[in-house]
Amino acid sequence: MQIYIPLNTKTSYEETKPFAHAIARLLEQEHPELVVSDMKKAIRANKVFVDWSQNDQHKTTIAVYSLRARERPTVLRADYLG
Repeated sequence: MQIYIPLNTKTSYEETKPFAHAIARLLEQEHPELVVSDMKKAIRANKVFVDWSQNDQHKTTIAVYSLRARERPTVLRADYLG
């Protein structure tokens, strides 16, 4: 799931990435039994991982059932990603 928050102003990834990280940490603090913001697999078991680091212009996060960029696009389901 991707969450989009309209900022209603011009901004940069240098500004939004720390904001996304702060939101992830806040969710983790408020719900430590449910949410984790650290990528380590050992601590992610049975929790929702909020990947704040994807808020970057160089990342290539895709949505579920996104088409692959090929001559004949095929569907890549996100649940098949490791």
